[in-house]
Amino acid sequence: MHVRRILYTNLLLILLGLVFPAMATSETAGEIIKSTAGKLLERLHAEKDQITRQPDRIYELVNELLVPRFDFVSISRAVLGTSWKSASEVQQQLFVEQFKTLLIRTYTNTLRQYADNEIVYYPEITGKSSDQSVVRTEVRGIPGINAVPIHYRLRLDNGAWKVVDVSVDGISLVSTYRNSFASDVRNNGLDALISKLVDHNRRNQVAGSQD
Repeated sequence: MHVRRILYTNLLLILLGLVFPAMATSETAGEIIKSTAGKLLERLHAEKDQITRQPDRIYELVNELLVPRFDFVSISRAVLGTSWKSASEVQQQLFVEQFKTLLIRTYTNTLRQYADNEIVYYPEITGKSSDQSVVRTEVRGIPGINAVPIHYRLRLDNGAWKVVDVSVDGISLVSTYRNSFASDVRNNGLDALISKLVDHNRRNQVAGSQD
């Protein structure tokens, strides 16, 4: 569990690089990420005093700048695998909502600690089709940890690049959560997993409000 916790922390702190504006198809995913990744950090530094007084402000910034750039439905579908197909529409909606909350809160809590790390960008890798791209980055300056390679897999959706997976040092977010959730669904069912996420998110919300 300790190793997994470290993995999740490293993975989600790296989401510093996932800040995109309205995206034009004339620009590649890599160009957009490289040119706009600093926007969130600029806002964080500019509003540092306000965030200190009102810690929830950081969640507002993440929801404003980060959330629209992820395809949480596709990510959730990939994470649940075959369980997604057998889930009802209500179950699917509830899972997407709670899983998104889990990712956002974990990311935001880590962002508070690691907002000053250096992000290095490398040329992107275009997929077999023009609507897929992998953007490669490397995060440096994490105390006690060597530079961490981070790959973002994006898909072009209605003229906008959307993140559908992130891998840290070769380990995929989708694969990691799929393996973690599979046993829960197999042993207790999807409703139990959703309830577990609800409880986890509620506890984290209460803990965050006390920071």
